[in-house]
Amino acid sequence: MTLIDSAQFSAIASCGAEAVKELLESFKEDFTQKLSDLENTIPEIEPESSREVLHQLKGTSATFGMKALNERIAELEHAQLSVDDIRVLRELTESSLGELDILLGKEIGA
Repeated sequence: MTLIDSAQFSAIASCGAEAVKELLESFKEDFTQKLSDLENTIPEIEPESSREVLHQLKGTSATFGMKALNERIAELEHAQLSVDDIRVLRELTESSLGELDILLGKEIGA
């Protein structure tokens, strides 16, 4: 499974390492909060509400080239979310952020 679209990330990385680090930190905080909000409302959450939040997260993950995360979110956009779905999204987020850190280090060293 490809976690990151390296071409998309390279385009973002051209903004500079510090800018990308700040953007990623902001992404992580926002993403974590939104996942927690979704998790806290399961099973009562309305599908339309979760769809709106997931759509926002899908767009943000695409911006950073988080391919696997983006694809999983797209699959869940029209589904009834479960706690396991949130767990998988958290794991994919952490894996993707780790991969982005490695790629950012390579971009800086290049």
